[in-house]
Amino acid sequence: MPTRETIVLTRQELFDLVWANPLSALAKELGVSDVTLGKTCRKLDIPLPGVGYWRKVEVGQKPKKPRFPNPKDTRTCSFCFTRYEPGETIEEPPQPVVPDYAIYEGLPKNKIVVPETLRNPHPLIAQTKEALKRMDDTPTGRDPYPRYNPCLEIQVSKEAGGRALRIMNALLKALEARGISVAMDKEDRKRQTCAMVRNEKIAFGMYEASRQSKQYDAFWKSMRTVLTPCGELVLRVHGQYSYDVFQMRDGKRPLEDRLNDFVIALYDEAESRKAWRAERERREMEAEQHRRAEEERRKQKEAQEAKIKGLYGLVDSWRRAREVREFLNAVDDAHQPNGGIAPESELGQWMVWARNHADHIDPLVPSKDKES
Repeated sequence: MPTRETIVLTRQELFDLVWANPLSALAKELGVSDVTLGKTCRKLDIPLPGVGYWRKVEVGQKPKKPRFPNPKDTRTCSFCFTRYEPGETIEEPPQPVVPDYAIYEGLPKNKIVVPETLRNPHPLIAQTKEALKRMDDTPTGRDPYPRYNPCLEIQVSKEAGGRALRIMNALLKALEARGISVAMDKEDRKRQTCAMVRNEKIAFGMYEASRQSKQYDAFWKSMRTVLTPCGELVLRVHGQYSYDVFQMRDGKRPLEDRLNDFVIALYDEAESRKAWRAERERREMEAEQHRRAEEERRKQKEAQEAKIKGLYGLVDSWRRAREVREFLNAVDDAHQPNGGIAPESELGQWMVWARNHADHIDPLVPSKDKES
């Protein structure tokens, strides 16, 4: 079976190896990448063969090899690698599985393009455009009454409104082209844009980032924090519990060039919810199985305790029946010197009743032989 080994090399030994074998071959033998091996050599001040060195060696030339630098340097390096016996299969690390939707979104032909002008807008975009015109003129462009001004979740300033609508319009059309329906969530009191991704309702939206600044308030005679839109747009995906699980902000690449990545984020959230639900159902099933097993164990324990209690009850009844008979025999023996107990006497009748009672409580006496 494969074993993990660690090899320690001095600077001299590493120098001899890198000038006796190509770097890629040596790195594979030591179980590291050629980049890691190169960094180790540079860290230890070990020169590496230049470009074309091994080509000259292959054609029979003898290129010049440098002298070993600073022989008094006693530093060492170590490499940890897996050694395989002859015939053993080398275990390759598992390769990450790329989801089908990520492959689709990565194809150049499927790139989402945002037009420079808003033409033929999506019905929800047209509705939102009219709603934004009626939006209160607040510094952050937020509508304080979303229930009475239904539109997509787009919280931007008037200056960024046109660009935000164009981006969202391209995104909505791309989602529907992929079989993903988009609607406004009418069940929620908040204004949310929801996409039905693989039977999962994913809420998403867009807002404009703001910068904080301090301004003097003459009325209150104090400094107050003021939010000012900065023009940077942010697309976000809401989690199941309101917090954002993904955000994509303008940066070196604007949002217009990254909409395919945002679509991938929507798919990722849908798959994450499915996995979370499957894990929850698995745990609930395990909990239910555990509960049923505990209930079965409880019933078995109660049944066992009932059997033991019944057994002890039979033993007590048998012991009492035996003690009653021994007592009655003693009474009978005590009256023998006087001629015994007359059956018709009161004591004789009591003796008959007592013996019948002993038979009645004795579990060893068949029921048919017991007198009531």
